[in-house]
Amino acid sequence: MTSRTLETSRRSEREGLAGGPDADGLRHRLVDLESRVRALAVSRRVLINLLVSADKRRRHEVAALKVEVEKLRRRNARYEKALATRDAVIHRLRHRIEEVLRGGQDAGS
Repeated sequence: MTSRTLETSRRSEREGLAGGPDADGLRHRLVDLESRVRALAVSRRVLINLLVSADKRRRHEVAALKVEVEKLRRRNARYEKALATRDAVIHRLRHRIEEVLRGGQDAGS
């Protein structure tokens, strides 16, 4: 019994309500309400624990996604560099082919 309940009970006895039907009903209602308050407190703790757990999970997933994004950016940069190198090689080869074809045309003219 909480101190507040004990105080309420003592006050009821002093006021002469200890044995009356209203006092018993009020005590029953008080016990019922205290039980509900305890249940709500437990529910609140459970909900807070679930929220904390979900937040930890979300933070972990966000961190993992940030790592993945960084990996993809590095891979993309390597791929971009490789494409630029291949493009430069293709450009040089086309230029050589054009020179060779022009040289062959000059000789054949």
